[in-house]
Amino acid sequence: YRLRIITANGKEYLSDYIVAKKTPPIDSLEFRQEEKGVQIYVNTHDDSNNTRYYRWEFNETWTYASLFHAEWIVKDGWIYLRDSITQIDSCWRTANSNNIVVGSSVALNEDVISDFPVTVIPQHDEKLGKRYSILVKQYAVTEEAFRYLQLIQKNTEQLGTLFDAQPSQLKGNIQSADNPAEPVIGYITASTVTEKRIFIQYDQLTDWK
Repeated sequence: YRLRIITANGKEYLSDYIVAKKTPPIDSLEFRQEEKGVQIYVNTHDDSNNTRYYRWEFNETWTYASLFHAEWIVKDGWIYLRDSITQIDSCWRTANSNNIVVGSSVALNEDVISDFPVTVIPQHDEKLGKRYSILVKQYAVTEEAFRYLQLIQKNTEQLGTLFDAQPSQLKGNIQSADNPAEPVIGYITASTVTEKRIFIQYDQLTDWK
């Protein structure tokens, strides 16, 4: 496959031809309460040893209680006690992942990803105050896409201290059809997606304030 982009001002851009990869299923999601909080881990494998490079993203949904609780409601001049239908102190929130999460099994004899950390919920975070859910999506990527994502990760998430890597030039697989010398940032990949969800209850944790 290749992607062809035409902008509003008539410029044309083409990606390199890429092979669509088949993503293996996620074997399991696990969580463990550790000193820094609750760590979410993903496990997966490919019996054919054809994947080797993986990317993950996720969205989280959690329920929490508002700081103030309203027990009464006024309707048509009458005062009523709130019930489960009219309660307004139970709230829900959803957030998407905003970090680059990639992993590889290339250093192993078998294509197995075991206990790979996807995200961590800091100690005593409100996300785990009542009930929490995370949906993890898994993508198979090529080695070239993996290297590109690693470079973005270093440029955006690992800068700021004396010993961090210096920013690097990003070169993706998209080029201008009219001006090959024009710098273009971006990388196109294609794959199927597999996903798995788990729930975590407050009472499954120890001493979560």
